[in-house]
Amino acid sequence: MSALPVTRRAVVLAARANEASAADFALREIPLSAPGPGEVLLENVYLSLDPYMAAYMLGQHPLETAIEARVASRVIASENAALRPGDLVWGFFGWEDYTLLPTSLRDRKGYPVTANKIDPAHWPKGAPLSNALSVLGMPGLTAFAGLVDIAMPRPGETVYVSSAAGALGQIVGQIARIAGCRAVGSAGGPEKVAFVESLGFDSAFDYRASDDLEATLGEHCPDGIDVYFDNVGGATLSAAIAHANTHARFPLCGMISTYGAEATSDVTNLFMTVRKRITMTGFTIYDYYPERMPAFHDTMGGWMRDGRVRYRETIVDGLEATAGAFTDMLTGRHGIGKCLVKLAADPLAGDVDSV
Repeated sequence: MSALPVTRRAVVLAARANEASAADFALREIPLSAPGPGEVLLENVYLSLDPYMAAYMLGQHPLETAIEARVASRVIASENAALRPGDLVWGFFGWEDYTLLPTSLRDRKGYPVTANKIDPAHWPKGAPLSNALSVLGMPGLTAFAGLVDIAMPRPGETVYVSSAAGALGQIVGQIARIAGCRAVGSAGGPEKVAFVESLGFDSAFDYRASDDLEATLGEHCPDGIDVYFDNVGGATLSAAIAHANTHARFPLCGMISTYGAEATSDVTNLFMTVRKRITMTGFTIYDYYPERMPAFHDTMGGWMRDGRVRYRETIVDGLEATAGAFTDMLTGRHGIGKCLVKLAADPLAGDVDSV
């Protein structure tokens, strides 16, 4: 057995500003103890970067503390029989290369890490560990619950999803197609639009190239919108309201256009939700996690094996790249799909960066 690390590197919030920038973060080296009785030492393999983290860091995250994130990890030392070296888990840990779990084996949100232990025998063939933070993790469950449980799409309906090339949007559109719906997506840039179309969306457009978002959306949804899965809010939400059919359903998952102290909602036609009897339902993944995760794994794993759901991730290497990758993700410059940082070798598969 190789010697255990005696330090860990962590990216902390060093300053708090109105909008997150790479200058607000710092890389620290911190002493690390070997696990004591009941404790477990994790080597973190991937960490997840998500838009919601910006709002949290701007207002709540303590300074000089490793940024909280969803992390996929490998047990490298254990003094607890519930987890043994080589076990794979995921949980809410930090932007850090190693995590020492307490005797409770609970993550930073208080969830039991043992509930997120990965059994390779039931893992979709060829799926990397990174999928535990994307299509087989909370983004996948969020897309599934928001569309299937809240929107309840019916065959023949039109489902529109914003940020369609992102971690959630690409899944939403593919599930809509599985449900027999017409899937329409918007994304930023021709490369992302081409990717969305390659997944089987019926129509996709570049919102950045549109001078009149409402008119462009009308062209792509000539029969109106029955379901809008909202990831961005703002002007896109206004346009979706304008083209919504009577009794449309809007799962409200995120509003990235409003993150930041100076941002405004820019929704100008909310009264139309009354006239059209639109149901708008805000939700978070914690409404469904962890109870729905096992059944979701069975369903999504089957769709992946059948080739009905494909997924793309953009992975950057090294903890030192995390702050820059995070700000790139917030501005849409990070690439296509789920944004992840790779910290160590993937024990389930090689490097994966494409469908």
